[in-house]
Amino acid sequence: MGILRPPDVGGRSEHKEGRAWDWRVCSACQGRDAAELLDWLLASDGLGRPCAAARRFGLMYIIWDSRIWGSYAALDGWRAYEGPNPHADHVHFSFSWKGATGTTSWWHEAPVVQSPLR
Repeated sequence: MGILRPPDVGGRSEHKEGRAWDWRVCSACQGRDAAELLDWLLASDGLGRPCAAARRFGLMYIIWDSRIWGSYAALDGWRAYEGPNPHADHVHFSFSWKGATGTTSWWHEAPVVQSPLR
């Protein structure tokens, strides 16, 4: 859907700073595709660190289908979201400045993978 929002639109928004992205998912596959991506983002890495990909991308929070996940309360998992837009037709991703500028470990370090011999 997009990244930018005009600065004259009221309220606080990472969209205005170029730090948020809305991913519209098709109605025929939105549940499956969104669930697969979100499960991957919030899965633990090979060392057991939770929410590994989300952390490495620099995600601050995700809103989807009236739920919100935030890095500031990552282990709480998904919580109810009661904002003005339920985000039922798109997934909202808000990034930290490091995430938005591509200076997180996702772009500069190899991922930790689980050894098949473990």
